[in-house]
Amino acid sequence: MESAVLERAQDGPKSGYAAQQKWGNALLAGFQAVPNILVLEHKQMKLDPVDVLILLNLNMHWWSANDHPYPKASLIAERVGVTKRTIERRLKTLEKKKLIERLPVEMRGRTPVRRFRLAGLVEELSKRAEKNVAARGRPTPAMMQDSD
Repeated sequence: MESAVLERAQDGPKSGYAAQQKWGNALLAGFQAVPNILVLEHKQMKLDPVDVLILLNLNMHWWSANDHPYPKASLIAERVGVTKRTIERRLKTLEKKKLIERLPVEMRGRTPVRRFRLAGLVEELSKRAEKNVAARGRPTPAMMQDSD
């Protein structure tokens, strides 16, 4: 499998494997799509690095739009290097900021899980991205619709 990844990475930038060219075998462990605006604007959103890492952990488990992620707070805490209680407090704060929504606990077999809806984060980042793009003088989707 590794050799197949490396062979495709050598095909060139037009092959669709640009990420593999940059990251090589590091992608074998998985990767995620994250809008740059989160990195660019996290301070203006009053998010510190721990908050961003929590959001990245939630995103890491979010594979499709309507299949909301449900990583355990203890797992996120272990990855981030803080206590479970810190993660729980930060999740509440992210919810108060309307960036995430903690859904009611549901049972998956005998295991209780709490899913997280990230629609608020998507909406906030979308607004900020449109402002960022407009400030650079580039057309946004809203601008394009207005010209129709």
